[in-house]
Amino acid sequence: MNKDGFEVQYEAFRPNAGQEASHLEFIRLYGRYHPQIYARVLAMVGSKDLADDVFQDVSVALWQSFERFDRQRHFLAWATGVALNHTRMHFRAQAQRRKLMVFDDDILQKITHRMVGGEEIFEMRDEILKDCLNKLSPDDRDLLRDHYQYDETIASISTKLNKSVPVIYRRLSILKRKLFKCVDFALKLEGEG
Repeated sequence: MNKDGFEVQYEAFRPNAGQEASHLEFIRLYGRYHPQIYARVLAMVGSKDLADDVFQDVSVALWQSFERFDRQRHFLAWATGVALNHTRMHFRAQAQRRKLMVFDDDILQKITHRMVGGEEIFEMRDEILKDCLNKLSPDDRDLLRDHYQYDETIASISTKLNKSVPVIYRRLSILKRKLFKCVDFALKLEGEG
């Protein structure tokens, strides 16, 4: 029992192994895309204070509905759809409270579509990036994976590979430029084709 006389059962809140993996996946994706999600909410509502409120609701909704997220879709596109729905609900609730004009669903849809630019672009970029990564040597892919996917520090990588920190920095910089050029070239070819 706690000091207020309530029995607290923490076991009820502890996730099982499957839930924990799902939670970690959500945290990784949310951490990566939350600035873009917030920017889209801000573009739809037009006010930073209002965007902060709506974004908080959107974040909770994303967490609560993540189990239903189709892993075949792009997370940002899915999250943008959730944000659009919560923005609509917010404007409707606000209009009912204050009898304000409500944005037409078509207007919100057009704003969102312009912000997103179509989820196909994100999916295409991901596929192109995977192709470009596969063109790198296994050692270079391992270096990128260790640093960016597993969040290893440059210092720990340099120790593991027995190379100096500046050498690792230079190699990562070269690899990022290579990947950028490869993706950029492939996108230009896609645009021409």
